[in-house]
Amino acid sequence: MDAARARGARLGRPPAMTPEQNQHAHDLLSRPKNTVSSIAKQLGVSRNTIYKYVPELKRGRTALAKEEPARTLPGPAALRTTITAPKQPLTWTLAA
Repeated sequence: MDAARARGARLGRPPAMTPEQNQHAHDLLSRPKNTVSSIAKQLGVSRNTIYKYVPELKRGRTALAKEEPARTLPGPAALRTTITAPKQPLTWTLAA
């Protein structure tokens, strides 16, 4: 094991979610209409994985929504709209 660490090999189980998936989960959770179950299905992980990677959920959804307001598009105030989640589930491919 020491030799593998010296070569820079990662040991153990790979992470269940990539940093991009984690950020996407945070963004989706800031919208009250999205449930943890629906986000887990969209990302292809379990509900427990969402709770593990988003520890703010332990304090409740309302605490998370207060911390992270929905992102808005830049532009004049009259034209500013809230970004919504994609209607189609995201697909993730692993690089070979």
